[in-house]
Amino acid sequence: MAFSQNIVTGTVEDADGPLIGASVLVQGTTRGTITDFDGKFSIEANEGDRLEFSYMGYAAQTITVTGSDPIHITMSEDTEVLSEVVVTAMGIKRDRKALGYEVGEVKGEELVKAKEVNVANSLAGRVAGLVVQGTAGGAAGSTRVVLRGATEMTGNNQPLYVIDGVPMDNTSFGQAGTEGGYDLGDGISAVNPDDIESMSVLKGPAAAALYGSRASHGVILITTKKAATGDSKWGVEYNGTLTFDSQLSKWDNVQQVYGMGSKGQYNIDAVSNTNKSWGPKADGGLMLRYYDGQEHPFLIIPNNTANFFQLGLTANNTAVISMNTGKTGLRFAYSDMRNRDILPNSSMSRNTLSLRANTSLGPVDLDFNVNYVHEDVKNRPALGDDKSNVGKNLMTLATTYTTRHGSRTIRPRTASIRTGTAWTRIT
Repeated sequence: MAFSQNIVTGTVEDADGPLIGASVLVQGTTRGTITDFDGKFSIEANEGDRLEFSYMGYAAQTITVTGSDPIHITMSEDTEVLSEVVVTAMGIKRDRKALGYEVGEVKGEELVKAKEVNVANSLAGRVAGLVVQGTAGGAAGSTRVVLRGATEMTGNNQPLYVIDGVPMDNTSFGQAGTEGGYDLGDGISAVNPDDIESMSVLKGPAAAALYGSRASHGVILITTKKAATGDSKWGVEYNGTLTFDSQLSKWDNVQQVYGMGSKGQYNIDAVSNTNKSWGPKADGGLMLRYYDGQEHPFLIIPNNTANFFQLGLTANNTAVISMNTGKTGLRFAYSDMRNRDILPNSSMSRNTLSLRANTSLGPVDLDFNVNYVHEDVKNRPALGDDKSNVGKNLMTLATTYTTRHGSRTIRPRTASIRTGTAWTRIT
């Protein structure tokens, strides 16, 4: 080691020669440097200091400054990093380093930490260049996924979903236009997160070439779980989550002085007045007959819009039984999902049964996968200009309407709001 006013010198290389840009740091300090084009470095250090050498893709090394000769470091590749395997087109497993295109991968463990009703929503923020957009259809609605922006003027621009090598139809079954409509969900929402081992996102055209024109917007490969082969054993697994959805908390500020009506007048026969709040002062000075046949003071109802909604709740429970006998594996899973929407009287339930059997018979491997999904949705939210769109109706709700009657919340049977009275009556 050569000392010149506490200057330590040396070289860093790997099996192929000098490493350019390798980091050299004196532990416990902020003093550091990188190697030059010849793999050489020089750094201020005292005898007894520990130098840490690091380079991306290589195992870090640490050495103590003790001698007078230049330091010579030979770094070896980090096998844990280089052995990372991802699932590519046609289900082929490849080393990430060997691929000529970008692949984003999400492990199944990350999808079940905070389960989404639609598993596509779990990809949000996990893969670079991937945009996930939900709809106003609530928990039972569809999800729009776009990779690296829109590439067509028409069409949905969404990627192709492939589950265990089989392309899946992800058609959205409902649409909302100018006249309104309903979002009836999509195909990917039926996939159970507990059955997913990994999701690989193939972004480039080369990655999706084997799937044809359907994959022009990218491919999302889903690999499902199966019972691992090996020693004969049984396995039982349970996974349960409980998620709460808060009520809508942001509303536009509205005046809290005048009640239903216009030009300072309250006219119960003028339907156009029911969505206006410029009637007489709502200070309790007027007694008006409401829909219940009783007279009540004409008063402002604070938070009348926010009080309509309720606390949402999603419970998801999955039980798994797996068995393998050396060369044969069997995995059976049952999932029960129950959702109560923030919209009163709107809910959904989904039951999923999946069975996967895999066996190795000499040179041939057999893999069977069967899935059954039953989904029941009640009172899907209406969208757009539909007359049953609750959000649209509540936006113009007069400040003297209420969504509560005494301490009891008035629950909707449909999403339409009866007009012509000073209290909201959901019928």
